[in-house]
Amino acid sequence: MSLDIELPKTAVSGYYPAQLQVCTRQGKIVKRTEAPFVVTMPFPPPSRDGFFGMQDSPLPRNFLLRIGTSHIRTNDFGWKRFEPTQGNYIPRPPSPPAGFFWQPTLNSDFTPGQIPAWALKPGSNLADPAKTIPYLEYVFRSLRGKAEHLDFINEPDLSLRNVPKNAEYYAELLNTAAPIAHKYGIKLMVDVSGVNSDFFERVLRLAHDSIDICAPHPYCSPRIFAADGRYCAPPEKGGFTASLATTAALSKKYNKELLIGELGYSLEETLPFHSPEAHRMAAFLARMFLLAKCYPECRYLIWFIGLDRWEAGPYCYGIWRTANGIRPLPAVAAYAQAAHEIDRADNVELLLDSDIKIVRIQKGGKTTYAVWNAGEKASPVSLQKLPPECNARSIYGTPLKGEKLAVTEQPLYLSETSKETILSALKAILDNRPPLTVRGYLSDRNTLKLHLFNRSFRDWQGNLTLLPQNVRKIGLTILRQAAETVTLTLSDTPSRKLTVRLQGKDGRTFEEVVELPEMQKVRRLNVNDLRNFDFQAEMRKGGTICQQTRDYLLPPDPSIPWSGPKDLSHRTLPGWDDDYFYIFSEVRDEEHNNSFSLGNIWRGDSIQIGLDPFNNADGKLAYDSDDYEFTFARDKKPWVHQAPPVRKSPAEATGVRQIITRDEKERTTVYRIAIPRNQLLPLKLREGTVFGFALCVNDLDQGKPRRTMNFGNGISDMKCPARFIKMVLVK
Repeated sequence: MSLDIELPKTAVSGYYPAQLQVCTRQGKIVKRTEAPFVVTMPFPPPSRDGFFGMQDSPLPRNFLLRIGTSHIRTNDFGWKRFEPTQGNYIPRPPSPPAGFFWQPTLNSDFTPGQIPAWALKPGSNLADPAKTIPYLEYVFRSLRGKAEHLDFINEPDLSLRNVPKNAEYYAELLNTAAPIAHKYGIKLMVDVSGVNSDFFERVLRLAHDSIDICAPHPYCSPRIFAADGRYCAPPEKGGFTASLATTAALSKKYNKELLIGELGYSLEETLPFHSPEAHRMAAFLARMFLLAKCYPECRYLIWFIGLDRWEAGPYCYGIWRTANGIRPLPAVAAYAQAAHEIDRADNVELLLDSDIKIVRIQKGGKTTYAVWNAGEKASPVSLQKLPPECNARSIYGTPLKGEKLAVTEQPLYLSETSKETILSALKAILDNRPPLTVRGYLSDRNTLKLHLFNRSFRDWQGNLTLLPQNVRKIGLTILRQAAETVTLTLSDTPSRKLTVRLQGKDGRTFEEVVELPEMQKVRRLNVNDLRNFDFQAEMRKGGTICQQTRDYLLPPDPSIPWSGPKDLSHRTLPGWDDDYFYIFSEVRDEEHNNSFSLGNIWRGDSIQIGLDPFNNADGKLAYDSDDYEFTFARDKKPWVHQAPPVRKSPAEATGVRQIITRDEKERTTVYRIAIPRNQLLPLKLREGTVFGFALCVNDLDQGKPRRTMNFGNGISDMKCPARFIKMVLVK
């Protein structure tokens, strides 16, 4: 039996979170199921010039034709399967996705464990390049006339991360493969993960003549939308824009083509289709598409992934879900509408790069604007005064007007019929906001720094007054879309809530409230003997970081095992004197394991600390040039991952004193760390200094996922010094 239901209100584009209920005559619900659907206009056939791609999945491929997808990425081949014994070939030619443009991928071939035993270098787990040639001949011959390029190993910076001289090994493989690929008319593509490293640049130096296309995976981090409300990074701050800009610069430097090989967010499977998190995921997806299209050299992008695909627990990357059939999330509608707006556009440019973003899209002689608010905790900005002919439509293509016409975190699309009318109206509306954003922080108890950013379309001149202290700064000039930092010396430590009055030369006055975070005290210690110092007695005097509940455990998912404080907990005392910054930590853990070395010791049982000496972190997911990150582990050399000047590769932390002991009877590891003053510059070890601090206790028990306990996030799940805890040195 089937039923046809007419829904006249769905005659316009949009996302419709429908629900079906089966009831008895008495009204009792027998069955309820979610049945969301998407309405969008038809698309032309896929094109080589199309911007939108998708990682292949169990999703029927005809679904992708309905949302504007042109390119499909697949994982193919497998050397062990093709040539189990030398010279014994079992060919299984891959099949290109009919009707689409194909991006095949060698997923993990040539990585340790995936190479036939007979093809290894003597005494090594790596491939002998000379023995790869018959397999490479087969791969590229089977692609001739079917694919334009081949993604040569998925994320080699990660899959080869434990290989000594990994860039050299990968470059050697590329240099072997390139002549064969080019003989069959196939271009070689190199992708790298979103993890920041110098691997890609090293490979380009060593194999630039063999590489045709650069295809980064500029994922945001962290990128999980979860029911527990944990932080998920937006495209503008999560590393996406920085990673893409870096790769674009390298591609230009070495004259390579550019595309985005993989992008995605994951959503907890228990969250409803219509949840705020699901709609935020759609917003972030659309913002990524718009920002990526602003790079004219970027040919296309691949979204990961169509259907399902779980990772790290109940978190699913698919923009469709298997739920009593295949059901779309809001991201499907956002994908389709973005494709309508920007696919095959003549020109896309970012006009305003402030908290509010404005992108201009020129396509087929028509101009469209996409506008959204990327600021944290930002209130909607009403656009009701826009000309009615703007044809405003939502991220899902639904027409908007009245109160719903506002700048929010979801991109809003606006059409322009007369030159500059929409842009002029947008500028006028946005110029009515306070022109400056203000962020305050203390460098010491009596020195306030105010970071002022001019987000308006014109230069700002005027005076600043801090209330209630009535401290003034006269004659400020801040250029449009530029920032200045103002230093104010105060007679006493300010209250946590301050008011900044901005009096413009144009006669307009605005007031912005600045809230300073609470500070935790770090006491001066009298440490004459590091090994025998009675830190436990000092802990009773205060200033101790004590974490003994599941609330501090990461990942915070309930599926992550934790049986109580004996399983993982710690008490940690930071301290200082004129010469050293100290960490005394007592970690309870039933197992102590760390088989890693050098810069990877954080992967095993260890502690990490982060320091923001100037307390000036601005919220971006990256360290500043003055920040530090250290790791300490038993029987390992102390390691510094980040230190001024900007360190691109981790190195041994020289001059650091550490005594780390393990009591197996008590299942306790004790860390005694002393970092000398000259290894912490510009941090000033003196009373009143304010700085950012984070601590991460790493735990790797056999048979369990890696876990951490964190005091101040910003180390383990992301690099974000703005999330460090504010500390002040006291006597």
